[in-house]
Amino acid sequence: MNIPPSSSNTVSPSAAFFVKINSEGKPLFVNEALQTFLTKNSISFSNIITTNESTFRYVIDSCLNIPGQTLSVRLDSKPPGIPVTITSWSFTSLLEHDTTYIYGFGSIETEIVGEKHGSENDVDKNASDRLNQVLESISDGFFTVDKNFTILYWNHRAEEIFRIHREKILGKNLWQVYEGSIPQNFQTAFQNAFQLNSPVQFQEFFPLLNTWFEVSAYPYDNLLSVFFKDISRKKKNDDEVANFNERLKLVAKATKDVIWDWDLVTDEVVWNENVVTMFGYTSQEVNSNDDWWYINLHDEDRNAVKNSIETHVARKEVNWQIDYRFRCADGGFKYIHDRGFAVYDQNKRPIRMIGAMQDHTETKANEFILKELNNSLEKRAKELADSNDELERFAYVTSHDLQEPLRMVSSFLQLLKKRYSDKLDGKAHEYIGFAVDGAERMKTLILDLLEYSRVNTNKSASEEVDLNSLMSPLVLTYKQLLEEKGGKILCDNLPVIRGNKTQLFQLFQNLVGNGLKYNTSSAPKIKITVTELEHDYRFVFEDNGIGIDPKYFKKIFVIFQRLHHKNEFSGTGIGLAICKKIVDKHGGKIWVESEPEKGSSFYFLLPK
Repeated sequence: MNIPPSSSNTVSPSAAFFVKINSEGKPLFVNEALQTFLTKNSISFSNIITTNESTFRYVIDSCLNIPGQTLSVRLDSKPPGIPVTITSWSFTSLLEHDTTYIYGFGSIETEIVGEKHGSENDVDKNASDRLNQVLESISDGFFTVDKNFTILYWNHRAEEIFRIHREKILGKNLWQVYEGSIPQNFQTAFQNAFQLNSPVQFQEFFPLLNTWFEVSAYPYDNLLSVFFKDISRKKKNDDEVANFNERLKLVAKATKDVIWDWDLVTDEVVWNENVVTMFGYTSQEVNSNDDWWYINLHDEDRNAVKNSIETHVARKEVNWQIDYRFRCADGGFKYIHDRGFAVYDQNKRPIRMIGAMQDHTETKANEFILKELNNSLEKRAKELADSNDELERFAYVTSHDLQEPLRMVSSFLQLLKKRYSDKLDGKAHEYIGFAVDGAERMKTLILDLLEYSRVNTNKSASEEVDLNSLMSPLVLTYKQLLEEKGGKILCDNLPVIRGNKTQLFQLFQNLVGNGLKYNTSSAPKIKITVTELEHDYRFVFEDNGIGIDPKYFKKIFVIFQRLHHKNEFSGTGIGLAICKKIVDKHGGKIWVESEPEKGSSFYFLLPK
């Protein structure tokens, strides 16, 4: 490396050194402070690398194998004929434009000058002591063997991993100490390192310790320096990741979803084959552009999606999901529901996200159609409600106004009969009778229609109603009929509910009246019972009357629907329709169970 001359030939012991190195260990840049130090001592950084070759190779390999890791070491500079200088360094690796570089930050720790501080032997001893301090402080196991594989050095971490103290192993043959226990790959790799005079790296399982090791061995001067670390946990994690990836591939084949795997460290994304099917792009279009996914987000959704992911990662959250629109190859957009799972390392740094994109376009279209349909139904319901209100007002006004001319018709018929009775023959009297009877039935019909219209027009406030208080006036209403027929009304203790008291009395009155009217028994009986449910009260009005054919169960609750001729039973067919309307208005439900000649049971629910 060509280094420009320095403007100064002195360097402060506290000066900060900086060097940039490629993966092969070649220095690419040194800062001014380091340049001054090198110039002063007439050396290059390559000289320092050569002097500390074994340690430096270990630093390079470790930084490359574990990106972002920081290693602290001491390096000696001892060119021939000059003092020994100890420098302290921290090395780390960073990725730049897909290339990994190693950055070193250092400073002078001490200078040992031979003439002033002792002999060259003292200098060597001090340097050796410092090297031992480094080897004893590193987190990796380390040992040194000669060509006969006699163990010359065994650091503290090696003692911990192999559970054997250095005094019991130094000077002994490695293969004899662990005879039959060390896998053949160790011996083969170490022999190759000596024969080829080249570093070796490998991973191997050590059965004796039930441990996976990552081993790096560096030959020099007929010695072999071996660094090893326990990677059992990493191996287990790698196996789990491999199994997970295999399962992920199987899942990807079994689903129509687009499965994605995003490496947050390298910013690389792997897509399954469904990405081509779902969006119509070719594999080359998807994989050749790192921004393919981002640029095809809908313009109105892009920032929201970006902010969502950034917030998710900043909060260290695991599960992520969002809906957005995504551009297809044909220019159209699909509605996507995207879900992801974030993975963090032990330092809580995000390293990976895995997720699945689901096509919700059809669902969104159905939601839009359903929304339009609901809007249409709401509009129609309002129109019907308005129409019903108008009809009820019309019915009320019409029936009210009809009563006056009807009274006039009835009165003049009665007057005609009275004044000209002696002048009319039998047929005339019969016709007048038909007319009067028709007028009376018309009057009854009008009054019933008024009652029906009043159910919704009654604006009386809702109140707490003790239903027991309705029974006395109810029994009084039918007292004469009960005495004539020998009938009776049996009733449970009734609850207190919230409702319109007048309408509730009308409901009870109509049901009891029907039970007595449509009854040919010699002793009519009406039984009223109530059951408390979770949210409602269930009432039953049971009679022993003529019963109802099941095919008419719905018809009887429709206005003006009669099952019998007026000569059999009086009425207009409006009583049960009023009952249904009252129950509906109170948020309940009414129905009947019956068989001909076996009586009827009218059920209805009223909210608590």
